[in-house]
Amino acid sequence: MKATFTQPTEFLKVDAGDAVLDGWMIKPENFDASKKYPVLVFVYGEPAAQTVADHWGGEQELFHRHIAKEGYVVVSVDNRGTPAPRGREWLIVHSPDDDNVHYQGTELLINRLVELGKPFDFMEYPDRTHSLSEGEGTHYHVFSLLARYLEEHLPPASAASASH
Repeated sequence: MKATFTQPTEFLKVDAGDAVLDGWMIKPENFDASKKYPVLVFVYGEPAAQTVADHWGGEQELFHRHIAKEGYVVVSVDNRGTPAPRGREWLIVHSPDDDNVHYQGTELLINRLVELGKPFDFMEYPDRTHSLSEGEGTHYHVFSLLARYLEEHLPPASAASASH
C-alpha cells in the first residue's frame, strides 16, 4: 500500500474566463511530460460540495491514487457552484436509485442518448441511496467497475505504449 501514496497531489488554479477555479492533479509515478497519458476527470457538481480540498479523501482518494499508479492522470476542478464560491452555475450528477436526485432524470438522459444513437454503458445499483454505500461489497464493486471501464475504453499510458 505504501507505493499507492508516492505521488503528491498537485494543487492548481484553472482560469475559466469569468472565474478562477481550484483544482488538483495526481500524476502517475515516473511521469514523463513528453508522453501522452489518459486523463480521468473526477466531477462532483453539487452546489454544496467541493472536490478540491487539502485533506484526506477516503475511499475516493485511494481509488484515484490507484488509478494514477496504473498510468492515468487524475484531475478534479471545483465547479462554479461550490461553497468556495465560484459563481452561480453548477453541474448536476446522478446516482441510480438515488434518494437525493430523482431517477427520472437518468431515464430522460438514457432516452436522449438512444434517440441520438450515442453508445453508453449503464449500471444500476438497486436499493441504494445517493452515496451508493448500502449492501456488502457495493463500494468495492463501484470502484472496480470504474477501473475496468477505464482499462477497457481508455487504457493506462503503460498499456497503450506497450501495444505500439
